[in-house]
Amino acid sequence: MSILKRVPDLWLRIAKALEVETDCPWQWQIAVAIHESAWGESHLAREHNNVFGIRGDGGADGYQHFQSLVSGFKDFCRRWSSRPEYAEARAIYRADGRISPAFVMAWARRYCPDSDNGGDVAKVWKRGHVHWARCVWWRYRQLMRESK
Repeated sequence: MSILKRVPDLWLRIAKALEVETDCPWQWQIAVAIHESAWGESHLAREHNNVFGIRGDGGADGYQHFQSLVSGFKDFCRRWSSRPEYAEARAIYRADGRISPAFVMAWARRYCPDSDNGGDVAKVWKRGHVHWARCVWWRYRQLMRESK
């Protein structure tokens, strides 16, 4: 089955609208949400509208709790567009004009708090979040192929 056909319509509508506002590609938003929330089935996604696994002081469990799915997507996109820790990833995206493997690794070094935040790309590939980066990259590429 097509990955794009499995994505909830609401997710697509939210992500496409936020791409216009924030320049965060909708395919990237969806790829991360799919991976982080197990297609929206995780407890955080179902109970707290947190499809991105965003940590914070929103709840006793150490993760953000959002009032709505829209607010969860908006927070993810706000991080994309304004947080200094993602400046490297944004610069790579803007220079390449696309989500590239270098972008994914730059993002993973900051997005995943238990990764080797000071390390170089080779170190992150070998440990930290190689699985996260590869899974999200694979989903992103599928979405790009299917959305053409």
